[in-house]
Amino acid sequence: SKPTLCVCIGLQLLLDSSEEAEGKGFGIIPGRVKGFPQGVRVPQQGWNLVQPVGQCMYAQSAGHAFFSNSFYVPAIPAGWGGALALHGVSFVGCLERGRILACQFHPEISGSWASGIIRRWLTPVVPVRAAPMVKHSGLARRVIACLDCHEGKVVKGTKFQNLRDCGDPAALAKMYEQGGVDELTILDISATHEGRANALETIRAV
Repeated sequence: SKPTLCVCIGLQLLLDSSEEAEGKGFGIIPGRVKGFPQGVRVPQQGWNLVQPVGQCMYAQSAGHAFFSNSFYVPAIPAGWGGALALHGVSFVGCLERGRILACQFHPEISGSWASGIIRRWLTPVVPVRAAPMVKHSGLARRVIACLDCHEGKVVKGTKFQNLRDCGDPAALAKMYEQGGVDELTILDISATHEGRANALETIRAV
């Protein structure tokens, strides 16, 4: 009855055991965690479509989430709600029962869809029946833009030499957002060799 959130390997620990290593899990869910089959790229490192099955309180709709795993839970166990994803084989994206929420994906870096799941877990809502699952091919294609920044400006050069000013980071970030980019990263190109922290004022502006 206590609110419990499990992330990534935290979901796998709910089972009896795992092919990854000797030892026992918590045994809350009967079964064994499996490794992705040969021919499937491991680790699964990227965004994948997660689709709820049946009636769920937290994962109420399909959405993309970020995964980083080489092992998986094969099926939603009896008495649990949850959602499935596909990476060579069908596998559990998340499980829920009562106040337990267990996510194979990383909700903390999976955008607004996963934030909604966490909000509903923090403040439980009425369960809804999920829409029918759709066919998909697994890992999603994402457009990720990188702003190389130096002294508060976006710069371009060759191997970080002969830099030229390409504009204001916040203005360019807005342009990318309006263009539909999926993610935006900022690379402070001189922070490491200057031995300083990242330029937080630039990050805040973006």
